[in-house]
Parts: sequence; C-alpha cells; structure tokens
Amino acid sequence: MDILNLMGPPAAGSLLAAVLAVDLLIATVCVLCVVFLTVWVVVYAGPLALGGCPARRNRLPVYAPLLCLAAWQILASLVMGAIRYVMEGFPPGALESANYIANTVINLLMIGAILFVAWRFFAGRLKGFGLDLRTVAGDFAAAIVNFIAVLPLVWLGVVIVDFVGKLVDPAFEIGVNEGLDALKQTPYPAMKVLMLTYLAVGVPVLEEFLFRGLIQSTARSYLNSPWPAILITSFVFALMHPVSHWPAIFVLSVAMGYSYERSGSLFRPVFIHIFFNATTVCATLLSN
Repeated sequence: MDILNLMGPPAAGSLLAAVLAVDLLIATVCVLCVVFLTVWVVVYAGPLALGGCPARRNRLPVYAPLLCLAAWQILASLVMGAIRYVMEGFPPGALESANYIANTVINLLMIGAILFVAWRFFAGRLKGFGLDLRTVAGDFAAAIVNFIAVLPLVWLGVVIVDFVGKLVDPAFEIGVNEGLDALKQTPYPAMKVLMLTYLAVGVPVLEEFLFRGLIQSTARSYLNSPWPAILITSFVFALMHPVSHWPAIFVLSVAMGYSYERSGSLFRPVFIHIFFNATTVCATLLSN
C-alpha cells in the first residue's frame, strides 16, 4: 500500500505536467500566429504581395497535370484492388503492410513522372519548376514561420467543423485518416517506420509536386493571376480528402500555394506540408 501511495502522485503529477506543457505549447503557437500574420499584413503587404510575383514560365499542356492526377488515382485503385483480391484471407496487418509497400512504390513512380514532365516543359527545367537546391536552407526556415502562422487557422477549421457537426448530430466525430488509423494498429516496428516515412515525407512530396508544382502552375499560366490559381488548386486539393477535413485542408493548401507563388520555390510548400503531416502523425501516436 505504501508503494502504491508513493507511485500514485508522481504519475498523476507527470500527466498534469504533460497536459500543461501541451497547453502552453498551443498557446505559444497561437500567439506567434497572431504576431506572424500581423507582420505579414503590415510589413509584407499580406495578400497584395503576390501582385508583382512573376509566373513560372512553362509550356505545360492543360491536360498534363490532369493526366498525372488521373494516372495516380487509377494506378493506386488498381493496385490496391489487386492486393485485396490476392491477399483475401490474410491477416489485416499483412494486408496493410502490402498496401503501404505498394503505395510507396507508386509514389516514387509518380514523383519520377512529375519530375520528367517538369524537366520537359518548364523553362529552366527543374529550377524553373521551383527545385533549386541553393534555396533549401532559407525555404526550411521560412516554412517554419509559415507553418506556425497558419496552424491555428487550420485548428480553427477543425473546431468549426466539429462544432457544426455536433449541432447537427451529437454523435458526430471528425473522421481519422485511414493511413493514421493503420499506423496506430500495426504491430510491426519496420512497418511503422515505413508508414511514418510515407505519411510524413512521401505524401507531402508527391502532393506538392502535383498540386502546387503542376496544377497551380498551369492554372496560373492560363488565368494570369496568382490568387485564382491558388484558390482553384486548393479547392481541388481539399476535394481529395474526407469531407470533414475540407475547411482545414483548404486553409492549409492556400498557405502552401501562397508560399509557392511568393518564393518561387517548391521546397517551401513541401516543408510546410511535411511539418503538418509530421505534427498530425505525432499527435495521433501520442493520443494512442
């Protein structure tokens, strides 16, 4: 009994300290968000700053990004369907492992295809696409600021959806990404590493190359204006996610699209996307 009494309070104290640390971190991020957005509007002219940003010169046919998007979705659907058919009766863990291995291969193939399209149709090849290794360090630092500035607005989107959803249906819950759900359930350490790498790095790289790099660049060329291109791309990007995620994903996508137009570097939205996915993955694992 004495041992239990001694062990109880420290455990409760550690839990309380962890909760307070998380609350303090959230409050700090929110304060920094206000500061960064204020500086953005007052010092850097906010949304108006894109007025003088030049378009990325390219000869992309309008069908090229749509063809890449369709190829990605069709290939993934066919491969996943084949895996489910061949592995019928296998344990769920084995099926999820096969799915992630296949998705990783598909991602690499699609990234290679998109890089070839960019090399073929952008003036300046991959540098014109926004992949200049000389800007990586600066893009990484700027992406941290951009991410902190937009994260509370993404949280706000989640809160609004949850609030409205519970008004309509008290049992409403925002759906968890299937990949994150599988990550929590897999018992294999090697598969956890693969899933983490795929979700936190592989998905952001492919999606930014496709949506910001190809789709937004094409829209910008035809519309001759950055903001319509950003908004259209963000709308399409949000549609690729569950309905309950749309407001938050749309806000995040607008921030990534803005960073691409403002800097001309594709590394910046890639880093923002990686930070967001890594944060989401860590939050999911901790909640488990």
